[in-house]
Amino acid sequence: MKRFILTTGVLAFLSILIYSCGTTKESIVLSDAEKEAFNRVENDTVTIASEDSEYEIIIIDPGFNQWLLTIPKQP
Repeated sequence: MKRFILTTGVLAFLSILIYSCGTTKESIVLSDAEKEAFNRVENDTVTIASEDSEYEIIIIDPGFNQWLLTIPKQP
């Protein structure tokens, strides 16, 4: 009887664990402008500068623009 209860408990735990590992990701709807931005090919150098500051940031990284485009924007 103890084996039956232990086996049943283990099976219940495993089934709950497997069920909870399922994906719940929703699909994202992209506008035409966003699709165009993802398909655009340009160099991977980004310059960030300000008139008020004496500093200038230059990012030279292959794939940076593609990574930057994948960050969700708040509407």
